[in-house]
Amino acid sequence: MYSIKKEGIIQPLAVMEKEDGGYLLLAGGRRYKAAAACEIKEVPVRIYDGGLSELEIKSIELAENIYRKDLEYREEVELKKKIHDLQVEIHGEKIGPTSPGWSQRDTASLLGESPANVSRDIMLANAMEEIPELAKCKTKSEAFKLLDKMTKEYIDTKTAEEIKKMQAETPVDKLRKDIENRYIVRDFFEGVAEVPNGSIDLIEVDPPYGVDLSEKKKGASGDPKMW
Repeated sequence: MYSIKKEGIIQPLAVMEKEDGGYLLLAGGRRYKAAAACEIKEVPVRIYDGGLSELEIKSIELAENIYRKDLEYREEVELKKKIHDLQVEIHGEKIGPTSPGWSQRDTASLLGESPANVSRDIMLANAMEEIPELAKCKTKSEAFKLLDKMTKEYIDTKTAEEIKKMQAETPVDKLRKDIENRYIVRDFFEGVAEVPNGSIDLIEVDPPYGVDLSEKKKGASGDPKMW
């Protein structure tokens, strides 16, 4: 109250002109009430022409909230994303620099911020929807550091997977796999029943040499003897 009474309202209220000549307050309700309580007779106002759609009115309301000083970074980035998404819904998405529609650069111009800053904030808002852990960070800087770390880890993992996949598809590796698949290492009497007739080219047998050898070497006295 005291700051408004002393310094006045810095950020204009937003109103829309109605057909009957009156005005519809779009944004700045709290500032208006504070000014009225301080008996301020005149306040700065931005007047929008009538005929605004519900989406346009909603976008104006959201844009006004960006300038609140008590916004947490989570609210800030989510607001920027909502404003951008609403504008895209109204105007369509801009595909190229000269094509019609709305882009993040247009959102940045609307909010009076740099395109890079708005782009990163929208990216963070999208990431928080997919990774709730990011919203637990205390500051925006901390959230960006965690997101950058997660992004790097993901890229490193995908790179390793791609390298492994490429290696697995080399001619030598394919030949090795083909050879390995041609071998069946099992107990013969169990495995042979599962193999179709006429499909075996080679059987490599490893007999159980030395089984009970110590018993077979014992003589009549029970003592082991050399063969």
